[in-house]
Amino acid sequence: MPATVARHRWTSADYERMLAAGMFEKIELLCGEVVITGAGVHAYRWTLDDYEQLIALGLLEGKHVELIQGEILIMASMGEPHALTIMQLNYALLPHFNPGTGFHLRIQMPLALPVLTSEPEPDIAIVVLDSPTNEAGRPTSASLII
Repeated sequence: MPATVARHRWTSADYERMLAAGMFEKIELLCGEVVITGAGVHAYRWTLDDYEQLIALGLLEGKHVELIQGEILIMASMGEPHALTIMQLNYALLPHFNPGTGFHLRIQMPLALPVLTSEPEPDIAIVVLDSPTNEAGRPTSASLII
């Protein structure tokens, strides 16, 4: 994992809202990390349901984060070369992967990947039109992820 990726830090107010929503038992906020307490202290591994609930509570609004293998990570800002590459890929792929071909091209939109405990927002994902989705309507698989 690149050194520039860091875990999201939670505030006391965030923690209080999670508790008020009934999200947890036996957790604490320690130096901005939600941890499980008991016999030992270890970082909480977020589930897709947890992540969706955090989004619904507005705790992730305006934050550039993604759920990757049970951790909520801060994602790097997009630079101009990155943005131009996404735009060029969109132009190249759209004629071949559009609703008329049985696919749709998703650009920086979330995918719910339960097996990986992840909800990434890949630059590009090619998804079959009738692909299964989770409760939030996010596809749970893709034919190609870039």
